[in-house]
Amino acid sequence: MALFGSSTKTEQVPKNIRPTVIKTQNVAKELMEVAKKNGVSTNSLDFDILEVQTYTRVNNEKIESDWEEISKSELHQLDDATAILNQKFQIKQVYEIEIYSKDDNDVFKNFHAAVGANATKCKVYLSIKAGSEAVTNPRFEEDFSNYIKKSKIRAGILVDIFDEMVHDVVSRISAQAKVDGKISYDKNQTILISDAYEPTPTINDELILHYDKEHAPSEKSENDRVDHSKRGFIHSVLEGDLLIEYIKPKKGKPGRNCRGEFMEPAEPEIKHAPDFTVNDTIEVIDNQDNILYRAKTSGYISLDAKMYQIKSDMDVGEISFKATGSISTGLDSEVCLSVKENDSQKDAIGSGMEVEVSEIDIKGNVGQNAKVHAKRASIDGQTHKTSEIRANDLTINVHKGLAVGDNIKISRLENGVVEGKKVEIVQAIGGNIRAKDIEIGICMSHVKATASRLIDCQIVCSYF
Repeated sequence: MALFGSSTKTEQVPKNIRPTVIKTQNVAKELMEVAKKNGVSTNSLDFDILEVQTYTRVNNEKIESDWEEISKSELHQLDDATAILNQKFQIKQVYEIEIYSKDDNDVFKNFHAAVGANATKCKVYLSIKAGSEAVTNPRFEEDFSNYIKKSKIRAGILVDIFDEMVHDVVSRISAQAKVDGKISYDKNQTILISDAYEPTPTINDELILHYDKEHAPSEKSENDRVDHSKRGFIHSVLEGDLLIEYIKPKKGKPGRNCRGEFMEPAEPEIKHAPDFTVNDTIEVIDNQDNILYRAKTSGYISLDAKMYQIKSDMDVGEISFKATGSISTGLDSEVCLSVKENDSQKDAIGSGMEVEVSEIDIKGNVGQNAKVHAKRASIDGQTHKTSEIRANDLTINVHKGLAVGDNIKISRLENGVVEGKKVEIVQAIGGNIRAKDIEIGICMSHVKATASRLIDCQIVCSYF
């Protein structure tokens, strides 16, 4: 009679199966079948390799030939690329094994490793987990070699083919084991144990627009926010720049992986063949693998009716956030920009816009916080007090902001700042001027002029 509150515990005794000899191509499947039949875990089973038989054949399109067994001494001939990379060549292995329950005295019971491979299964690795160890014995080298071979067979990897490196791996580890009395790993380690014929990937055609450096309508600022004002309205180029590259399609080369599977490369896709032309401003270089389109002159790249060309002159109505965004082609781009907006109530260069070109002619006004940088610039309107204009040769009608350059000519200075080498001002009614030479036609009050060599004022007027 059982008493309430008491408990009994039955010890679980590992179940040993009867050793079973099987001949198969799929060892992993057979291990699962035997485990299921005997009601045990697959992990509790091990096997010995009694025999490995390797068969090959070459199939014609119409006739399927018989499999022929090859001897172990002939296996090295299978590393010949001519035979292995023949699409009609086939290879398989049949394994005679004896399946049994794992022995507690197994040398590798604390050795935790798995077989892994790259995507094509052309390179196979033994991945040893940190903490793994195995105690040496007189047959350790043979046992370790069998351990690797059995691990490969479980994973469906051919043995004694594509694995010339295994002998050196086993010898090196066995030698270390003899010295230390065991092998142990404090960190994960990966060892190459098979290396077959990796296929060369097929190359699909591709059209790369190198002139569009961002490949996007906007760029990011320092705080990683997208700056939509810099969206590449003009793509500037310099002489010799690579503008466009067409990658020609190319079918890859076949391979064969460590399972013996032939790997036929896919046919290349052709979707981006050039459907445009170029004029004599662009050089076309047709190579074996690609076609290169290089700039023969500096300027900006233009696409008109499927013809690419490089131009230097451009007319725009206005430069604003809505119309163009900021424009930056570089001072050496040889781009000459003409901004036509001359309505006194509007800005030709909009608020916050930045412009950098070789030359620019602005018919109207420059808005607040706008920046213009060029080798030569002319402004027929007026500049805002928060604007910044920089140019070697600079001409401004009415100036209220900051102007920096070598040779600066201003019709009317209204409390602006001017920094240059030679400055000529027709009328100054307020402002700060710093230069080597300063010439002023009419100088009113509230003007501060500082020169290192010359100040010439023709008429000086003051109000009290």
